[in-house]
Amino acid sequence: LKFNNVSFGYENSISNIFSDASFRITNGWTGLIGANGSGKTTLLKLASGIIKCGNGSVEFPSNAYYNEQRTDNSPYGFEELLQSYDK
Repeated sequence: LKFNNVSFGYENSISNIFSDASFRITNGWTGLIGANGSGKTTLLKLASGIIKCGNGSVEFPSNAYYNEQRTDNSPYGFEELLQSYDK
């Protein structure tokens, strides 16, 4: 996953959520934390191709998937993930 000078703002927002964001995430476990409203969901939607950036580019793998977190039902494959001992 690679963000190259990504800027993004919603149509009716006063300012961008991201401006010239650049980073790379390699294979392995990665966590994303931040305060409510700081752009975590937007970043993940950009990273999975659900929404497109205003400027810059996002390179994501073909198997990128955004899984909306819900507390009422476990996501598909969650039990298998918990029982998996591989990388």
